[in-house]
Amino acid sequence: MGSIKARADPEDDLAGIPALGYRTSKAALNMLLACYSHELAEHNVKVFGVCPGFLTTELNGPPDLMRKMGVAEPETGAQLVLSVVRGERDSDRGKVVFNGGIRQW
Repeated sequence: MGSIKARADPEDDLAGIPALGYRTSKAALNMLLACYSHELAEHNVKVFGVCPGFLTTELNGPPDLMRKMGVAEPETGAQLVLSVVRGERDSDRGKVVFNGGIRQW
């Protein structure tokens, strides 16, 4: 939701979701990630953004309804974070990772 490129592309699946404040804050976090990644690279600090996706949480509505819709459980997001912490995503350093790869900025 914080990708300017995706928002500007009418063919992108998420392009039609307005969410002005949410999108703006996500874009700001993406810039912060890019800056930290660049500035901390000389200290060998690994910086990642993690996009856990649409999960069964109160943030997205009643969990029971989300489950009926087939939405993934929060553990899916936790597994993604663990893959970063374990070094399994080191080749994606400085990027926003999700279970299917990396997200566009």
